[in-house]
Amino acid sequence: MAEEKSGKKQVMVAIDESDCSKHALRWTLSYLKDSLADSDIILFTAQPQLDLSSVYASSYGAARKYSPSSVSRLFNLLFMMNVSDTHARAVHKLSVLFCFLAAIELINSMQQNYKNAALNRIEEGTKICAESGVTPKKVMEFGNPKEAICDAVEKLGVDLLIVGSHGKGALERTFLGSVSNYCVNKAKCPVLVVRTKG
Repeated sequence: MAEEKSGKKQVMVAIDESDCSKHALRWTLSYLKDSLADSDIILFTAQPQLDLSSVYASSYGAARKYSPSSVSRLFNLLFMMNVSDTHARAVHKLSVLFCFLAAIELINSMQQNYKNAALNRIEEGTKICAESGVTPKKVMEFGNPKEAICDAVEKLGVDLLIVGSHGKGALERTFLGSVSNYCVNKAKCPVLVVRTKG
């Protein structure tokens, strides 16, 4: 369901960390400035879902430190130090808790880094707009970028979507997919794809 419109056309420019998305924004502000004078410009970026496979891999390194063989060495050491079995079990439980807490801290840190990267993209896009005297609306969503873009088009009632193109060949698009290609086929509004020269 589309949000309440301000009476102006809603033009959304999808930006990511690539030079081609910045080029698309600059091109839009340069070549379409007069046409878009009575439009709201929306800067949109998507924060991808956190890939937890790296957390698992890094947690594995910490967990290896407390693997069964190292835990049995710890029990032997504690036994030689005359530490009771109850205390040894408590130390083991604390080591497992430490691994769990380290993984949570790593996840929180990664989430903050993803969010900061998305905020930096929005800030950079805002600066590009300011160079042309434009004050954009800013929208950041979470999820797969191509799906998040198309969802935002519907949710915000966008009249025109502008995306940059990396210029991938047909083979790369087939295997890797293409955000611009996905948007052209799935977005519920016209899509302008701006290619970089080269």
